Amino acid sequence: MIREFIRRLSASRRGRQLGCELDEELRFHVEKQTEANIAAGMAPEEARRQALVALGGIDKTREEYRDALRFRLLEDLIRDLRYGLRQLRRSPGFSLTAVACLALGVGASTAIYGSYPKSVRAEGGPEVLFLQ
Repeated sequence: MIREFIRRLSASRRGRQLGCELDEELRFHVEKQTEANIAAGMAPEEARRQALVALGGIDKTREEYRDALRFRLLEDLIRDLRYGLRQLRRSPGFSLTAVACLALGVGASTAIYGSYPKSVRAEGGPEVLFLQ
């Protein structure tokens, strides 16, 4: 588990280098499969197409490899935070209105429910009633 964590951490820092290595490796496999298909008697265009089909698609393979190497949760969180901040900067009026409404709602709820007593003693008995 710790080895997996360290591997993913180092892979997330070396992302560009690993991407170049992956592209070279995929290109190598496509070329070798294309050569094998040409040797089997296919036309060069058909041989390359069949090699790409046998690999399962370059983009799909890249995505699967990158997903296996990186911290998906952390990277998605950072990407979502950047997107949210970009949207807030893009429309500051809406952002200010939304924050003001949330602050007003939280403040009003706190003031209203904070002023009620947490429990009330029942008349004529030792039991405690809780308000809900």
